[in-house]
Amino acid sequence: MHEWWRRIKVWPRVETCNGSVRGFVKWEGLKKMVEELMEGEMGKEVRKNVEDYGELARKAMEVGGGSSWCNLDALVNDLITGAPKEHVKELQCNQLIAFMKH
Repeated sequence: MHEWWRRIKVWPRVETCNGSVRGFVKWEGLKKMVEELMEGEMGKEVRKNVEDYGELARKAMEVGGGSSWCNLDALVNDLITGAPKEHVKELQCNQLIAFMKH
């Protein structure tokens, strides 16, 4: 797993009553963390990072050039033709675009 939640900081830690990783949390600590995520700088950073990852995901899914489509096309070509990826690389995206238009 890529631990995406750490990179976009959507898994903030709240101090527990006994200092352990698992356990009950103090009301004040939880309130502080929620306020920080809703109104503070951490929340702004989280929202910005989520927007950035969303844009990257949209680009990967673009028909005709996104990496997800090209990789799917490469897999289909390899399964159908048995040809190695490098032999069909130039045709991959074009074939998928033509298929999607029909």
